[in-house]
Amino acid sequence: MTIFGISDGKFHPDPKLKPKLIPTVSKKYREWIKKQECCGPDCPGGCGDIVPAHMRILGRGGMGIKPPDSDLLPLGVFCHALEHSGSVSFWGMGTKAATKKYVQKLCDQHIQDFNHGRNKT
Repeated sequence: MTIFGISDGKFHPDPKLKPKLIPTVSKKYREWIKKQECCGPDCPGGCGDIVPAHMRILGRGGMGIKPPDSDLLPLGVFCHALEHSGSVSFWGMGTKAATKKYVQKLCDQHIQDFNHGRNKT
């Protein structure tokens, strides 16, 4: 599914190799993400510069392969570091399935806002 240059990626067709996800990159979307507010739960603000954080919990990355930019969320440097230490505990949803559902909803909302020219800041 492609959304304004953002897609869920595609699989590499090389039959000799295990299929690998080729992430879709959008510089325009990454720059837009950097201008949004941190969406970390219970973020008190002041958690540092906003960075585009790839949400690996959605399962579209792999060893040495970043997820596509459709899986980006704006997190401050501090919140980004906390998210890396444990997605389920960071988002506070209790289970991996609930966390994936919540994070996917956040990613979808950011893509919608981007496509409609809405800024959160």
